Amino acid sequence: MLKTWLYMTLGIVGVIAALLNPLYGAVAIIESYLFTPTVFSPELLSFRFQFNIAIAFMLGLLMHGMRSLPKVHNEGRINYLLIAYGLVGLSSTLWAVKDPDVAWRNSIDIGKTILVSLLIFRSIGDEKSFRTIIYAILVGVAHCAFMYIVGANIGWVPKKLAREFGILPDMQASVMTYYVPLFVLFSIYGRTIWTKLFSLVGLLLILDAIVNSYQRAYFVALLVEMAFLVVILPKRIVLRLIPAMLVGVLAFVFVFSPDDYWEQMKTILDNKNDGSAQSRFAIADASMKMFADYPWGVGYRNYPQISPRYLTDRWLTDGGQRAAHNTFFTVLCELGIVGFSLLMGAVGYALWLLRRVRKLTNMKQVTEFEAFAMSIEVGLIGWLVGGLFHSDHEVDPIYWSLALTPAIVRIQMLLRQPPPDPNLFVDGADTLTPQQTNSVYGATS
Repeated sequence: MLKTWLYMTLGIVGVIAALLNPLYGAVAIIESYLFTPTVFSPELLSFRFQFNIAIAFMLGLLMHGMRSLPKVHNEGRINYLLIAYGLVGLSSTLWAVKDPDVAWRNSIDIGKTILVSLLIFRSIGDEKSFRTIIYAILVGVAHCAFMYIVGANIGWVPKKLAREFGILPDMQASVMTYYVPLFVLFSIYGRTIWTKLFSLVGLLLILDAIVNSYQRAYFVALLVEMAFLVVILPKRIVLRLIPAMLVGVLAFVFVFSPDDYWEQMKTILDNKNDGSAQSRFAIADASMKMFADYPWGVGYRNYPQISPRYLTDRWLTDGGQRAAHNTFFTVLCELGIVGFSLLMGAVGYALWLLRRVRKLTNMKQVTEFEAFAMSIEVGLIGWLVGGLFHSDHEVDPIYWSLALTPAIVRIQMLLRQPPPDPNLFVDGADTLTPQQTNSVYGATS
């Protein structure tokens, strides 16, 4: 009863806050996903947290107006790619090979995720509001990891959710792995000692959660993220990160990981005798044949229903179907070359913009926003690696990050540049002239 009242109260507060201030609505949206209150009590299912808060958030934006940051260059194009991707998903209903209704219902869901992500972007008007979003993510992810690890032991989370899939609407280990770089960087570059301590404790919870999932894909993704943190970040930053990374590695290896976890991880190298690896080779071959037959896609979420045409019974599940278990093949086969190009184009453009932010960062004075940018850059690489083994293209935080990337670029410009001369603005618009933007981005674009 306590947990029911607690999360119901938080949900009601979130709705009211969203109506009063769009920024609080963005925070409530993020927490409604990361907290996932419905897993704690069956009575909460009827409240529809994300839906109600999203409606209140949009009403708040209509009442108080959307916010924006001064444009730097063409960074906003990434959001047009996301919109186009969402529209392709909806349009795939028209050519869905097996079940247009499935395509429509599920493409509506991803469309809502994209819409909310874009509205979160439009709730940010200054560095303070962006910092609020970052802290909301930190709190939400730490809460999620804590409940995944501790919640089952205290009876707040069903035991069946305490391993593999987790308590989130999407694969828990995917989200946890994605945010590992954020907690590593903020344990060093947080503004206050409390932010640093919170991030370090959160990092340990997240690593424990990744172990608890027993997912080999995200172990590989985690290794890749750690490698990229060392390789692409400047030596000055890497040296400062060593203590946090060392604590994380020691805890991961000697405290969190039982013997059977390492036995499971050893099978990564055993492709010949591992049935899961063999099935992925068969699915990859089937996916290429499916794409060759349907270059415009079979329709959103229609891959499993079409899979029996390309896979033998050996590789099908008890339901007589099989998912691609691969982000790239899923998007390519369901939405065709157009949908695939739009999503990967958005991810590629985000990585390019985030790299530019990293290159312009003063390594002697790294801000929280720049640390956040570096974490998202590395996190996206980890997400791509995890996507080789699981269909992670519907994970909400990915769309938040893509939509927020232009805001990161603009915040950096505001913090790093001296106050602009009002005469540099064109007709009082919020877009800087080429002379000013080129001094920041244009010279090397």
